[in-house]
Amino acid sequence: MAYLHTQKQFNYYDKVIEIYQQTGYTPYRIAKLGLVPVSRHAIKDWIANFVAENGKVSPMTVMQKSQVTTPQAQSEEVENLKKRVKELEAQLRQAEIKAEFYDEMINVAEAKFKVPIRKKSWRQTVDNLHAKVPGRYRIQRLCGLVGVSKQAYYQYDDDAALAKASREEFALQYVKDIHKLDPGMGISKIWEMYRKEFLCDHPIGRDRFCRIANENGQKVRLRIAKPRTTDSTHGLPVYLNLIKEYIPVAADQLWVSDITYIVIMDDDFRYHFCYLSLILDAYSEEIVGWSVGPTLDTDYPMAALRMALKRIEGKEVNLIHHSDRGCQYASREYVNMLREHGIQVSMTESGDPKDNAQAERINNTMKNELLKGKVFRSVEEVIAAVALAVDFYNNRRPHMSIGMMTPTEASESTGDRDMRWKSYRHLAIKSKDNLDISENSLPLPECQGSPSGLRPPVNP
Repeated sequence: MAYLHTQKQFNYYDKVIEIYQQTGYTPYRIAKLGLVPVSRHAIKDWIANFVAENGKVSPMTVMQKSQVTTPQAQSEEVENLKKRVKELEAQLRQAEIKAEFYDEMINVAEAKFKVPIRKKSWRQTVDNLHAKVPGRYRIQRLCGLVGVSKQAYYQYDDDAALAKASREEFALQYVKDIHKLDPGMGISKIWEMYRKEFLCDHPIGRDRFCRIANENGQKVRLRIAKPRTTDSTHGLPVYLNLIKEYIPVAADQLWVSDITYIVIMDDDFRYHFCYLSLILDAYSEEIVGWSVGPTLDTDYPMAALRMALKRIEGKEVNLIHHSDRGCQYASREYVNMLREHGIQVSMTESGDPKDNAQAERINNTMKNELLKGKVFRSVEEVIAAVALAVDFYNNRRPHMSIGMMTPTEASESTGDRDMRWKSYRHLAIKSKDNLDISENSLPLPECQGSPSGLRPPVNP
């Protein structure tokens, strides 16, 4: 018998001889089966010693034995084989689940720690496994698992990989050092500094430099140049502010409207705008009409108005539409549509946002709460996101201005709203209405606050 050192080697020896006796396979073929984690040379030595002591086994021996077995033995053998197949299938499923689990765990680690684990560690992993059991962990098979060729394994340069990692680490530290001196400097400008200072030391390219900085949380927030959405220098007819001292006591008595912008990113550095037109019911806080468009054309505010008008079809309403003096709301088409439905037109008297505070508030809620943190790449993405946001806002989000009801619930109510914050405008208007002023009395002083009122709380 071959000289064996450990009990594990005895077990491997017995397994190899058993396979040889049953199949008559050559040492190379037995090694290729991968059932015993030993080298082909060790298997060859073990079989040579066995043959020297016991004589050569012919592959026909097993076949001859199978021919003389009884039907009962054959049936038992079939059942055993079926049982073994089920066990192997179960083991295979478990191995697949385990592989998927570890693969996802690597994905999580890469995303969390911003380290490309697969890219940086595959070569070392192949080396370690192949060194443990060369016969089982063959280089070509292991390389196939990570999607690289055997040639790539042998061409891999540890020194080059280490140098690349060092350059990336140096670039990241350079960005951090510059941000200590100038926290608001963009990555592209920092790259220009880096390129000039280290021109002869194989500096990293701009796109890779930016990617390294972004992946490690060094990206400076892009400064957005806010567009102007209101043009009141149009020469069109404008209208008086009808809601200075007006408080609605039911839905569909006062609508407020405004336009705001939403950013669409073309890439990491370029962007353009689309524009969201909103119409809000001032009593119920419900968004009754909205539209998103790529321009400030009147078509999109009119689309929002048409949506709102469907709400009052067939109803007798005494409704005021309040907006700023933008050219969209002062246009003949928009004003005519309001008048055709018996809606009074009201506009702000100045450029002060407080004159249309309730509309400004819904703009803020939409952009800085409902759409907060979302990055859009197209107008279609904005439309889909706004549709979901409006549905949530109207049907699920409670409001302090309406007693923590949802706008849909409040639209069924009437009377004074249960406001969970103090509105000095409302108090001033109600106080004035309750005063019994004689004919020759002095005029009341003006109340502090915005002309139109509708001043919202800081956190509605």
